[in-house]
This record gives sequence, C-alpha cells and structure tokens, in this order.
Amino acid sequence: MLNHSVGINGLTIFNYLLINELSPMQFNHNSLRRFTVILIMSFVMSSTVFAQSDLITALNNHVIPIRTLDPEENFEDLRPLDALLRDKRIIGLGEATHGTQEFSLYKDRMIRYLITNHDFRTIILEADFTGTQFLDDYVVYGKGSIRDGIEGGINSMLSTPEFIDMVKWIKTYNETKPMGEKVRFYGCDMQHSFFSGARLKDGTIKLDVPLSPMAQRGLAIAMDAGIRELTKEMRLQLDRLSFELARATVVEPDPVKQQLYTQIKETVIQQIAYKKTKNHLFDKENDIIRDKYMAENAAWIYHQRGNKTIIWAHNLHVAKDIAINNWPPMGSHLAKMFPHEYYVFGFAFNAGQLNAGNLQGEPTIFDIPDVTIKKSSDYQFKQVNTPNFILDFKTASQDPLIADFLNKELHARAIGARYKKTKYASGRGSFQALIKLYDAIIFFRDTHPITIISVKELAE
Repeated sequence: MLNHSVGINGLTIFNYLLINELSPMQFNHNSLRRFTVILIMSFVMSSTVFAQSDLITALNNHVIPIRTLDPEENFEDLRPLDALLRDKRIIGLGEATHGTQEFSLYKDRMIRYLITNHDFRTIILEADFTGTQFLDDYVVYGKGSIRDGIEGGINSMLSTPEFIDMVKWIKTYNETKPMGEKVRFYGCDMQHSFFSGARLKDGTIKLDVPLSPMAQRGLAIAMDAGIRELTKEMRLQLDRLSFELARATVVEPDPVKQQLYTQIKETVIQQIAYKKTKNHLFDKENDIIRDKYMAENAAWIYHQRGNKTIIWAHNLHVAKDIAINNWPPMGSHLAKMFPHEYYVFGFAFNAGQLNAGNLQGEPTIFDIPDVTIKKSSDYQFKQVNTPNFILDFKTASQDPLIADFLNKELHARAIGARYKKTKYASGRGSFQALIKLYDAIIFFRDTHPITIISVKELAE
C-alpha cells in the first residue's frame, strides 16, 4: 500500500504548487481544501488499483489452468479436481450461453473425465423428458440413429459436432459394458408434450380409466406447441385432462416401464401447468414453474438410476441460488434436496463470437466485445494471466481477497436463446454473489460460436 504519512508538506505540496503555478504565499485555505480533495481522491484511486491488482495476483495463484480442450487428450490437467469431486454424486455443468463452442467442447472433455475417472453413468440434458429416450436408445441399444436422437426433443443448440462426437464416444464406450454400467441419457425438461402425449394417444401408455372425450381434446391442445393463446374452453379441456391424468394409474406389468410411464404421465400434467401460464417466451412465472418441474424430474431420474449423475444445462438452470429476476432455478431445488451431493460448475467467458437467436429467433453469429462493466466477475477473470482456467471456490476462498470477491454481488454474462446487444454487450446478465450460485467457475477469455448441424446433414 502507498505511504501517505508525508501529510501536506515537503515534496507533495511543492509538486502541487508547481503544477498549479502558485507561489508559497498563494497557498491559502481554499488551496489547502482543493489540495486535500485531490490527495484523498489520489489515495482512493491508488488503493483501488492496488486492491484489484492484489485480487488478480491471488486469482493467479489459485486457478487451475486449462491445458487443452481436446476431449481425446489425457486428464492429467484435471487431477486437481479428483479430491474435490470424490464424494460428489450430482455434477451440474452450466453454460453462460447455449451457443459457445468452447463450452460444448469442454463439457465433452469433462463428461469423458467424469465417466472414466469417477464412474458417472447418467447424463441429464436440458431437453424433453420423453423425447430424449430416442438418444438413450441409440447409445444403449444401438436403435435408430443420432438423427433420431437429436430430433427427439433435443435442443437444436446441441446439434453440434462437439455434442455428436461425445454421443458417438459414449455409444462406443457402452458397447463393452454390461447393462448396469452403461452410460444413459435422460432429459429433464417439460415445455412440450408432443412425445409424451403421443405415448398416451397411441396406447403405449395404458391407463386404468380411459381419457374422456373432453380430456382427449385437452391432450391435442397440450401436444400442439403452436398454440400461444388459450381460450377459456381450451383451459377447461386442459384442466380436465390434468384432473383425469392425476387420478389415473398406469397399467403395465413391467415394473421398470410402469415407473417410467407414470413419470411420463406426470410430465404431461407439468406441461399443462406451464402452458396455462405461458403468455410469451420469457415470462417469469413460466421460468419458475419450468425450473421447479425440471428439478423434480432430475431428482426422479437420479433416484431411479441410483448412480452418479451429470446435468447439462444453462447456468441459470443449474445455479444453486437465484441469479436473476427472483426466479429460483432448478439447481436451487436440487441443492436443498441434495446439499452434500450436488456440485456445480458455472461456465463464463469474456469475449468472442456467439451463435444465438436474433430478435426474430433466427440463428445468427454475433460478435461479443470485451466485458466493460467493472462490477463484473468476468471483468476480473479476464485479467488473470491464464486465459482459460477452473477456479474451485472452497479452496480459493482460503485467501481472504478471493473470499471477499466471491461473496460480493456482481454481474456476469448470462445469455439465453436470443441475444440483444443493448442488454448483454457490456457484460450484464446475472447479478449475484458467485459463491451462492456455483462451487466452481470454468472461464474462457476468448470464444467461438457453435456450428449447428442441420437435420439433413445428420442424415448424410
């Protein structure tokens, strides 16, 4: 820290007089007051610079450098995570955007590491609960194709070379494993009822009491993702469907299928509640309902499988606490249910390019400038010597400077399905203390956009 014990005499006053072209006789009360203000401002600014420099130095000493993004490389650089994750059974892998290539590539590497070194056997995607079963059939039983898996309710932003390479690797991995050790895919989302409704409609899922004509009309409405505004009659039909499904019992002799079909039935009830509140794409009440049910579905999968689980979703879903708009994310529910088992990696970045929807929802490549807002965790992270790194909060918090930084409410990039420059360019997104949201951060200074592979290309 600077030594300010000199006070207002000696060289300090001499320099002030020289700069302001004053004689010693002109150094009066007003000059003294002005001089004092300048001195105080200089002290504050100098202290701020030194404090920031000290923080970056501390971060430099605690980050785990990312040596490679290549999922095929050995995992020596991830060995520091071994002790941290040894007792964790649910790992959340977030993402500050859906459209950043480095996030997809490094998630592939992390998933292979968790499968190979820590015996994780379940992957839950931010994707349709029932539709994701097509992908699971492909990697477990060799049924269908990757195209079937992607079309089966998987978010189109996952139709990337990185994700597809990971799926192929898991399929190959499973070929030499007994059924109990195979890696399985599940989805936890319930925004749509097309696939789950189809199971009810075609008789795959049989109920002890058939649906009434009114409930069947409600099922058609639930399955139609194109309906944006619900009439009073539609709401009544959906209510009837929800009521009948809640009372009905699935008739299925196979106990494993019976449990699965019962949960599929439950996701239709969830989607009805979601659909009834949905007025537009980013309605807050929708988000609250959606994340609550995503957590319930993830917990069901975890209990059913009974083994170590990875959750792949946006930062704003896997986070352990509210990050934006008083909206409790899926992770906040999971953290309460599994306080010791759940460990979350938030993914962050500074600048680069991004593939996201424009205001019309069309996939677009956007240039993302450097973070400029100083009250931002990403602004500090971009100054770390290592451009790409992992920071575990528990171990890093042993340094009081880092502990103070992690406990401060700060902005961080959090970009959803659509990008709006005026809203996101400076670095705003979430606003919360990092230590409340995640257990660790994975940061990339410069990034590139994902490449989305079309359904036609998948077929070739």
